Amino acid sequence: MIVTLRYHALLREKTGKTEEALDLPSGAAVGDALKRFAAKYTALAPLLPSLQVAVNDEFAARDGILRDGDVVDLLPPFGGG
Repeated sequence: MIVTLRYHALLREKTGKTEEALDLPSGAAVGDALKRFAAKYTALAPLLPSLQVAVNDEFAARDGILRDGDVVDLLPPFGGG
């Protein structure tokens, strides 16, 4: 199945991309997508514990199951006041 990873803020700057397609096996979870992301962008792997994840514009747990065509937003911590 194909899902789209969308990168925001620091992740967009570091990857040089706003989004990319990711091919995952059927039944894969959000955590599986994160593992693939970390394997491809090893310098960003330390950020994984602090990332918020949304699937189809709704916050999602890492054990949530993905479906073909889902859009997964990776959101780094935001600061400011």
